Amino acid sequence: MANIDPDIDLTESRIDGYVDLDLGASGEIAQELNRRIERELDAERLILTDCLGEQPAHITPQMNSWYSSNIAPMRGLALSAIKGRFEKHKKAFLLESKLGAIREDLLQKKRSFYLKEREQHKNEYATLDVLKGKLESIDSDFEAKRAEYGRMPVYMRKPFYVALLALLAVPEFFINFESFANLSWASPFIASGITMIVAVAIAFSGHIQGSIIRQWDYYFGEHRRQEHSGKAWRLLGLGNALLLLVLGAVYYARDSYILQTYVDLGDGSGPNKLWLIGGSIFGNIIVFLIGAVIAWYTHDEDPDYPEIMLQHKKAKEAFDKLNDKLARYVNQELARLSADARKSEEIAVRADKAQKQVDEYSENRKFYEAIAAQDKRVIALFDDYRSRLMAALRGKNTDIIMAADDARKESIEVSIDHYLAQELKLKTL
Repeated sequence: MANIDPDIDLTESRIDGYVDLDLGASGEIAQELNRRIERELDAERLILTDCLGEQPAHITPQMNSWYSSNIAPMRGLALSAIKGRFEKHKKAFLLESKLGAIREDLLQKKRSFYLKEREQHKNEYATLDVLKGKLESIDSDFEAKRAEYGRMPVYMRKPFYVALLALLAVPEFFINFESFANLSWASPFIASGITMIVAVAIAFSGHIQGSIIRQWDYYFGEHRRQEHSGKAWRLLGLGNALLLLVLGAVYYARDSYILQTYVDLGDGSGPNKLWLIGGSIFGNIIVFLIGAVIAWYTHDEDPDYPEIMLQHKKAKEAFDKLNDKLARYVNQELARLSADARKSEEIAVRADKAQKQVDEYSENRKFYEAIAAQDKRVIALFDDYRSRLMAALRGKNTDIIMAADDARKESIEVSIDHYLAQELKLKTL
């Protein structure tokens, strides 16, 4: 082996045993891996290896089987040998092995902590899972509506909408109050009450007419549902009835007011009755039309869309509130564990710089670099196998299940492109 001291011993022969493996693309070991691809083409699920353990993370079952049979035994002996050479000297170590152990220990601690945390708050996490399922269901409906219309829904918060209609009722009140106040049988309180009822009825009628016209296709279009059109006809009937009753009441009050105020309306000495009554009714119709226009502009053409948006918002707020509550302590503890691991890594790197003065350090690093170079050849074989396997699986319904690096998730289903983007590494523990 090039760059290796000719005075080899048992540990060096173990290193040679791994480094001298023929991992060329045409070699028998590589060809054995290539032959395994057929065994994974018909699998319904590819469950990749876990992030914990001595095996490489995120490799397929056949890749792992090939690795365990052809690589792991010789590589394990080589790593054990090189670590032994470093550890001949007091407090000396192989840096990559130390860093690998720190990262492995970090993931194990995170997983253990999170499992314990979920057990201690299992009721809250059960509720969170229910809220998550509800949110995902509503989110699917919401995104379907957004894709259908290509926009967010037209929506005005109910308090603002009611306030706008109430503001519209103010001029309506003043238009009619004088007429109702002059009724001989109506006290000021009764007149005020009737005028307010008329104003509210006009605004409500405008709301019904404007919103139904805005949503006409929803209620009466080709894809209408029978219960929808029935509801719309009932609302239109109510709105029209209110409008006719209000206009009738205004006519009656205005006519009575004229009769009580003017003695003679027919000889030209008094005002024109048609003008006085018609002008008052016209003013009410104008208010009604303004209300209908307001309703038209503040309602969506699909009444279900704003409702789904509100349900989505409510479900998301409920999920986020509980999730944030549970995640706050979890994130703090996971961050603390990560900080401890980074500190341990920094200490290891500084210690490695100090041990460079130890005898045989440079020679031992050359041995390790030879192992690392062979590791790259293994990764190259893995990458080639994975690329060809994923190309063959495109268009099939194979589920790819990958262990999550995040301690809060056990595993996730990933796409082919997501999996191909994952960097494969051999561990040095």
